[in-house]
Amino acid sequence: MEAQGQSSSTGKNPLKNSSLVTNEENLHREFELALQEIFGSTRNPYMRRCQFRFVEQSPSNCAFEIKFMHPVGRSQFCALKMIFLIKNGSFDYVQFIAPHEEWTFSDYNQHQLDLDKESRYCLYRRLTMYGNLYLISAISLVPAAGPKQTIGNVIQVFIRLAAIFSTPCKVCKKILKDFMPPIVFTDIIRDPRSIVHESCR
Repeated sequence: MEAQGQSSSTGKNPLKNSSLVTNEENLHREFELALQEIFGSTRNPYMRRCQFRFVEQSPSNCAFEIKFMHPVGRSQFCALKMIFLIKNGSFDYVQFIAPHEEWTFSDYNQHQLDLDKESRYCLYRRLTMYGNLYLISAISLVPAAGPKQTIGNVIQVFIRLAAIFSTPCKVCKKILKDFMPPIVFTDIIRDPRSIVHESCR
């Protein structure tokens, strides 16, 4: 999947009028337009807490990075950094790395992401594992939803993960245990505070 540069958001979908474009490419284009509309809007409820950028794009696939920011006084720091892989207009995979780590590419020009290269830190490797379970839950909220609603559901669920560094475990009432915050949500959809350590389950 090679990067094609970030597309501009317009009111029309130019792909719908092309007989040479596949249905998958149409679906993906609609997803990208919805994504740009959400993060490009001044009314976006996540704008102050999220930083968004495309990392990779092609006609039917893309990968985009989201950083969840946490305010400290007048400044902000990155609490969580993740990348979502989109295939044919649908969420396919999410991966976490530490805020100071960089994504790995398999080519010199940085056009091909290497998602086999995981974070060097156990916390973010475990977040990747659980994050993909949470991704399935978020998508299942409204299975037949359009791209804009699906993206909103996913962001709403994943922004709750930023609370792992300040929310105590429901079982032991501690934030850190064995140098790890609680990362297991027993019901991330209905109860964002239903979070426990892996060893407290």
